[in-house]
This record gives sequence, structure tokens and C-alpha cells, in this order.
Amino acid sequence: MSASEPVPSSREFTFVGIAYGLHVTGLFLFWPALIGIVLDYIKRGDVEGTVLESHYRWLIRTFWWSLLWGIVVLGAMLTVIIPEAAQVAGLARSGHSDAATPASSRRRLAGWLAGLSRIQRRSDGTT
Repeated sequence: MSASEPVPSSREFTFVGIAYGLHVTGLFLFWPALIGIVLDYIKRGDVEGTVLESHYRWLIRTFWWSLLWGIVVLGAMLTVIIPEAAQVAGLARSGHSDAATPASSRRRLAGWLAGLSRIQRRSDGTT
């Protein structure tokens, strides 16, 4: 903050604090972040030329980057989850009761562990 910048009123500091609070709450619930972004755009013009202008600019930029990356991550998750869910549903409809039961999972795990044990014995020189 340089000497030529006007000092914002305490009310403006309160608004930026509320905006930060809304954005932090928006990490857990989406609607407070929407209220926060609207507040950011409305109040940004009121603090033009002050130190608070950079805070609003940062909040706006962070919101849009977070939204973008949230959509990318959600899309990546859904491209993995939806095909797997469709496969499980298809197995359930076809009557493959052994496909995802705990007993079959234990058998697969036991086979995998036995294979690892054989590999370990070979690497130790014991057969």
C-alpha cells in the first residue's frame, strides 16, 4: 500500500472479511461461494484504487480456478466410477453371485498372496 492509495473504510474491510468467510464456507457447501462471488463482483468497484481491490481480484480468480479444477476432477472421477458401476450392475443383473462377494475376494487375495510368497522364496534362493 503506497501513500497515494486511499484508505478504505472499516465497512469495506468488514465486507472483504465476509467475502472471505463465504468463500471458506464454500469449500464445504457450494451456495455460500456463489453468494461470495456475487459480493466480490459488486464490492470490487467500491474499493477501486485501494489495497482491498487486490483482495477481491484474488477471491474472484480463486473462485473461478477452483470451479474449473472441481469440474475437471469430478469429470475424471465420473469417467472411472460410471463404467465400474455399470459393470457391477450388469454382473448383478446376470446373476454372477461370485463376482463381488467377500468369499471370492478372499480367494483372489489368497491367490495373490500365495503368488507373492512364491516369488519371495525364489528371490531368497529357497524353493
